[in-house]
Amino acid sequence: MAEIQDQSFDQYLYATQISDTLHVFRYFLASIFAISLFIHVIYTFFYYSSYHLNIWMILTASFVGVNLLLLFQYFKPDQYNLKIANYWIHFICFSSGVLIALGIYLLYAHLPHLTQGFNLFEAVALVTLLVIVCLLFAITFLTQRIRYFLLFFFPIITPLTILESVLTLDKYPLFLFTINFALIMLVICAYISTTFQQHLTRFNFKNQQLAKDAELQVDITKQLNEQINIEMKKSQEAGFKLQNYSQTLEEKIKERTKDLENIHRDLKNKQTNLVLAHDIAGLIPWDWNITDQKITFTDKLNKTHLKDSDVHRAKLMSLIHPDDIEHFKTEMRLHLRGITERFEATYRVKRSDDKWFWVHDIGSVILRVPDSNHPLHMVGIRRDIHQERQDQERLKLTASVLQQAAEGIIVLDEDFNYIEINPFFENMVGFQREQIIGKHIFDISENYKAHQRSNHNKIIAEIMQHGIYDGEVTEKFLSGKKVSIRFHINAVKDDQNRTINYIGIISDLTEHKLQEQRLSYLENYDKLTDLPNRLYYHEQLHQYLMNQQDSIQQLAIIRLNIDRFRPINDYLNNSGGDELLRQFAQRLRLATAEALIVAHLNSDNFAIVYEVSHIRPSIKEHCDRIIKSLHTPFILNDEEHLITASMGIALYPEHGRQIDYLNNCAEQALFEAKRLGGNTIKTYSTGMSKLVDDNVQLERELRHAIHNDELIV
Repeated sequence: MAEIQDQSFDQYLYATQISDTLHVFRYFLASIFAISLFIHVIYTFFYYSSYHLNIWMILTASFVGVNLLLLFQYFKPDQYNLKIANYWIHFICFSSGVLIALGIYLLYAHLPHLTQGFNLFEAVALVTLLVIVCLLFAITFLTQRIRYFLLFFFPIITPLTILESVLTLDKYPLFLFTINFALIMLVICAYISTTFQQHLTRFNFKNQQLAKDAELQVDITKQLNEQINIEMKKSQEAGFKLQNYSQTLEEKIKERTKDLENIHRDLKNKQTNLVLAHDIAGLIPWDWNITDQKITFTDKLNKTHLKDSDVHRAKLMSLIHPDDIEHFKTEMRLHLRGITERFEATYRVKRSDDKWFWVHDIGSVILRVPDSNHPLHMVGIRRDIHQERQDQERLKLTASVLQQAAEGIIVLDEDFNYIEINPFFENMVGFQREQIIGKHIFDISENYKAHQRSNHNKIIAEIMQHGIYDGEVTEKFLSGKKVSIRFHINAVKDDQNRTINYIGIISDLTEHKLQEQRLSYLENYDKLTDLPNRLYYHEQLHQYLMNQQDSIQQLAIIRLNIDRFRPINDYLNNSGGDELLRQFAQRLRLATAEALIVAHLNSDNFAIVYEVSHIRPSIKEHCDRIIKSLHTPFILNDEEHLITASMGIALYPEHGRQIDYLNNCAEQALFEAKRLGGNTIKTYSTGMSKLVDDNVQLERELRHAIHNDELIV
């Protein structure tokens, strides 16, 4: 009864909302026209007539006029179709909202650029007036249904929201906050107004129902009075009715017969429904008459079979799995003796294809001998649960994979809240399962920085747009753990292509990143001295030279060599020589703090690159600092050793612009420093190149002379 009343009220509410809206719609349209005309007049009075604003006013007036004509012509009281009227009201609300939104755009974004003296603040004032007044009209006339108000509200605030984000009034944040707060309050007021009107409508509906009930009671009272009068007349006519008793009795018998037929039909329908329910659930009912040793059961084809219970039991024992026979017998025996309230057993039965399938058998004794408690009659139902068992096994397997996986696995709901995680993910983020379940995906991460929140929002947006995200991020969790992870999240959809869950696989890349860093270090740095190697030196020098192409900055390339390193290394053995290189590299690093590059090329050869500038120390001062750092003896194998070094300098771009040429010039300068006895600093000059060429030529000629036996003592 309550459902019927609710349906009646819903229909009554639907019709009342539409009729009330149509009743005040003329005032709403007139109000829209009035505020639009007011805005147009105000703008034209203070500034001048605008072509675009005139067009907007004409469109608004035409729209209002046409729809008023339609309202008076086709939507007269009790002469319209509710569904069509509802659609028309939707159209008018949305269209009028679009017209107001167009006016907002003209006032906010267009006219300030076209009208001199019409600044953005004045435009905002007119827009605010237009929006607030229109929404007040909407609250007044459109809150019979909240969707009417929202269809008018959302087109209005859409351009306002967009223009606020594009033309942000940075100087008036309080004004913008106030306007947005006022809009929110208007929506809340509209909702409250709609709710209040619905309560009022329900109250009116109940009053009408009470009035109808009162009228009905009056009618019933009248009918009872009439029936009393009729009964009085019938009592007077009892003699005549006794004569017709036999005829009335026959009619009653016919009615009873018809009622029995209806009851039989209902029972047959219920039996059919029961059979269908058994088929759908895979149920096979059975009935065991223990006294007569007969059992009745229905097979999957809905055929009823009556068999001797001993024969049936022998056949059933031959079909039950050997491992389950004892369980079946024990449960049956306990129930027949009255120890258990009912018989219930789960066991495997062999099918015709020699495959085993699971069944669940449940039954109960419904009749026993009062004194001895001996069973007389038992009924039960056997159900095929093979698919359920398989599903349970799959669920157990899935749970095992989830628990033992060496990757973080998460399951999220449609709002990106955790509903399941595995232990690996718990260890990765440093939280227990109870601390994570129910939270948003990024609530366990530190997102106090704007770029972190932006990155999280981008990930969420990509998942919602494409249904998948696969990328690497570095997350710092609230537990204090900072982990480099790979996110791979997929959306899970239902049959209607609606997203119901998200499943993610989270890989810990921290160790992988450390391996990459170690590999990068091994590729670019010398293990002995912890300085950049030759490859890294050439790459960095190339980058510096490329950056210097369009500037006037100079670079100094210094090649440095330890004097007499080979005899010292032979004296100290290899471990002592390595220790000398390590200590030498450490002093070199401390003495060249302003260098762009300090590298160990090979053996005892080092390279240094300085930027030459009038605001920096000269190259000579840098070299003197290096020489001075070597004055302190080196402690090698518990012995003191004084070490000196020779240096060759080449300047960019004075001596060249190519890496190989500059290195060659620096090597020639180093060769000259070594030739002069070591512990010397030499800068490259063109004469060095000729000297080197002469030495090479002399060496080549001497080798030819030795080969041709041309030397004479």
